[in-house]
Amino acid sequence: LLITCEVNLYHVKWYYSNLELPNDKYCYHGDLLYAWSASFGPQIWDGEKTIFHYHIWNVKYNQEVIFREYLYYFFLYDKTQVLSSTTGSTMIHVSMENMKPRFIPIPPRKEQIRIVDKIGELLSIVDKYAKSQKALERLNIVIFDKLKKSILQEAIQGKLVPQIVEEGASQELLEQIKQERLKLVKEGKLKKSVLTDSIIFKGDDNKYYEQIGGKVVDITDDIPFEIPVNWIWIRLKDLCSIRTGATFKKEEASTEHKGIRVLRGGNIQRFLLSTKPDDLFISEGKVKYDILLKQNDIVTPAVTSLENIGKMARVEIDMPD
Repeated sequence: LLITCEVNLYHVKWYYSNLELPNDKYCYHGDLLYAWSASFGPQIWDGEKTIFHYHIWNVKYNQEVIFREYLYYFFLYDKTQVLSSTTGSTMIHVSMENMKPRFIPIPPRKEQIRIVDKIGELLSIVDKYAKSQKALERLNIVIFDKLKKSILQEAIQGKLVPQIVEEGASQELLEQIKQERLKLVKEGKLKKSVLTDSIIFKGDDNKYYEQIGGKVVDITDDIPFEIPVNWIWIRLKDLCSIRTGATFKKEEASTEHKGIRVLRGGNIQRFLLSTKPDDLFISEGKVKYDILLKQNDIVTPAVTSLENIGKMARVEIDMPD
């Protein structure tokens, strides 16, 4: 069986045939082919006897006059010129009438060989550069996120800046947090249950423990990394209060700028809180006081698309409406 190659010389799809054709319908090892349609261009055939598709030319030439590789490289050079004179809208192609009159400079044959050798030498360097360039481009795509993640990781693990003993320990901040929460409970702004804090400490056995009331639990496996000796671990719930925004039915909201404005994920840019012309508004009766935005609150999208996760902004002033 003989095989025939589809027009695209660079992404080969094979078909098989037992046709008996005239000899000029076959290409042989070493023939110079030119695909004149689709992803057109030259190729030196390195397979066996094969039927070639009618969208491919088999270029015949006088080997005493022109060196095959020189002609191949000329076609590669000329390809960009051919592109500017192609015909067809759905499939780019070049016609025989367009190709035959084209000019080709012919140096002496020995010089052709020297030219081909030099091109091969230089292209090998270009190929190495191309691989390096592609690797650099891939790196440029991911470097920003990777660097940012690395910097954040160093910061959160206490490795970004030097530790200064004279600055004190975080235990003092924890005591301030407790006193503030106690004050808010007395003012009725927080429930008394928030005063049931956990105490996380490192034992003499280098394991981490959490004490809540009289109960002590080993939480070593839950601690993700080591921190400096003057740092402490606490639960997020003991540091801040997290509140969910307003819930309402679609028919209870409008864009008439009456009532309380509802900020959504699109209002939160990175470190910037903004209003929009199409913001929704609901009546004051649908909003609990404790979710009205106040100065120094931090807002972040809750249930949202992946690209919005982690976006946050700080509230600059009280926003009672």
